Amino acid sequence: MPLDGFTLRYVMQELAETLTGGHIDKIQQPDKTALLLTVRKAGRNHKLLISISPNASRIGLTRAAYENPPEPPMFCMLLRRRLVGGRIAQIRQIRCDRVVILDILNEDELGVLSELSLVCELTGRNSNIILTDGSGKIIDAARRVDASMNRVREILSGLMYIPPPPQDKLDPFTPEARGYVAWLAPQGPTPRAVTAELEGVGTVTAAEIIARPLDFAQELDPHVILGENGDAVDALPFRFASMPELRQRKAESMSSALEECFAAKDARERMERRTASLRKVVENHIDRIEKKKSILYDAMSRGPDIEAEQRLGELITANIYRIKRGMEAVAVEDFYCEGSPLITIKLDPILTPSGNAQTRFKRARKMKNALTMAEGQMKNADESLAILLNLRQDIETCANELDIDEVREALISQGIIRLNKTRRGCRPRRPEGKPSVYVSPDGIDILVGRTSSQNDRLTQSSQGEWTWLHAKDMPGSHVIIRHAGEVPPDTLTIALKLAAQYSRGRNGTNVPIDVTLRKHVRKPSGSPTGFVIYTNQKTYYVNPSTDR
Repeated sequence: MPLDGFTLRYVMQELAETLTGGHIDKIQQPDKTALLLTVRKAGRNHKLLISISPNASRIGLTRAAYENPPEPPMFCMLLRRRLVGGRIAQIRQIRCDRVVILDILNEDELGVLSELSLVCELTGRNSNIILTDGSGKIIDAARRVDASMNRVREILSGLMYIPPPPQDKLDPFTPEARGYVAWLAPQGPTPRAVTAELEGVGTVTAAEIIARPLDFAQELDPHVILGENGDAVDALPFRFASMPELRQRKAESMSSALEECFAAKDARERMERRTASLRKVVENHIDRIEKKKSILYDAMSRGPDIEAEQRLGELITANIYRIKRGMEAVAVEDFYCEGSPLITIKLDPILTPSGNAQTRFKRARKMKNALTMAEGQMKNADESLAILLNLRQDIETCANELDIDEVREALISQGIIRLNKTRRGCRPRRPEGKPSVYVSPDGIDILVGRTSSQNDRLTQSSQGEWTWLHAKDMPGSHVIIRHAGEVPPDTLTIALKLAAQYSRGRNGTNVPIDVTLRKHVRKPSGSPTGFVIYTNQKTYYVNPSTDR
């Protein structure tokens, strides 16, 4: 759900009431698309999130915790130097556009009070955060835009800030806009007709305006739209007139409504950005191994050629008394075939009859040795590919920095990633990642490992009578039902869906899931991380589920 300018107006009301007059106490930049300001006012701390993610740009108060990178980005360090300690004098919106400006008063290095503005352009893929001085001159931006990117509107240090060009539309909060909607109502307007004339109005808001043409600008009463699984999928600053009551729920605030809608999407996109480099490394190695396997398959398909060369050598030896040096070919009876048909064997006239036979035998031995080597390399390639496919699955299920660290360590141990010489001796030991824990309606814990290392630790630390699950013949998580004895049906159903969801088959249907007791699972000596063998399993076929 994109945040439109209409809804942003109500968000501004909350922010102005909560933050105006507060002092900026802390600034964090969890990643390149998110900025977190801690503002202290009246003895309380408030966290303001500014997101410029292309698919989730927004601003609002948050209670969520965000992990920070080991070293803050340069833009974050600049903001800390210029804004920390400053007082928020005003929060304003440009027209009804998706541009929010925080005007901040702060003392500079000489103790002189200066005016600064933090401009938040929440415009989808062009979103940006820009710091300007009191004259409107750009100090720096989260995303610098030069002439090669935008010839009309550059965003670079030293240039004057120019807002996005205004749209020739009506402000939806003016009497003119209300008059237009009232005039349009009898004509049965479509959402497109409304968005074409009113500034900052998205399609969801437009549907609401059509449903309530006389009173669409109301007092703040935030509600969220619920999806089929009960999750919040969209939000508006008032009750939805175009939606049934069962499909909506009142929210505590506009900020909390937006956070509820964007939370899962934010976490997923943040993990995708943080694991992008690891994913690329793994995919490149998978492609390399698959190409190598293709070459090895060609080498291994030459088994019949080995037999043919060996047979020709035997036939030359059997007819050596008929062959003279200098002959280019000889016709012999092939006693290996039924009826002993005559075949012609080409000869090297330079070699002796015995030399021709030995050449055939030598060629057969060389091909056989190559085949043996190819079979060994194929086995190694299969093992390496299995490890990489598991690591690719681990990357897909990473939920935090500890999970990413475990995948990175696995790649290092496999020699896929190399450490810089300067970093090899100073790597601090980080805490181990913990498996995800779900609680079934029966009150039983279901544990899910998210990486190969977690899978090993989870399975090894579980009791023998607990139930163990894993997707059949594909990379996936180890799942443990922490319960001895017969598992209640609801608990087993949820565990099966989790095992499917946390597997390579999560986008498929009828995913096979093997279920057995933990005591029937063992890890062979020397096997790679996360690899086990098991017996006494029963296979179920389930469809993955993203329900919480």
